[in-house]
Amino acid sequence: MHDQRFQYAASSRMCRVLVAASDHRMRAALRALLEADGHYIVVADARSTEESIALDRSLHPDLILLDLLFPMADDGLDAVRLLAHGNSRPIVVISSQAALRDAALAAGAAGFATQGDAADVVLAIIAAAMPQPPPPLS
Repeated sequence: MHDQRFQYAASSRMCRVLVAASDHRMRAALRALLEADGHYIVVADARSTEESIALDRSLHPDLILLDLLFPMADDGLDAVRLLAHGNSRPIVVISSQAALRDAALAAGAAGFATQGDAADVVLAIIAAAMPQPPPPLS
């Protein structure tokens, strides 16, 4: 459920998301969260930094939702830097380590969520990162 504080643009287009996480359970959980919300469509899942970059280049998603443990925080921060370089679409990082928030934002993330945040909090962070958030459901 979305936080009602966000006002969405009048568009029927769903937000296309690339989910990037090394752990298949995390990818499945993020996909389920996004698809249950109804504003997002997951266009692909990436399991590595290299796969994330390749899918980003080929699919041009509207947003990347990236788990920072790729398989280590340094790899995830490198992924954020590489994906953010020269691109205008937002990257939202999710991590079990809240202490990495500033580093992720400095690397180019547009938003940061902590694993364990409530679903509506994660969705609000994603919506806030979008230059033009998804429309309300009819």
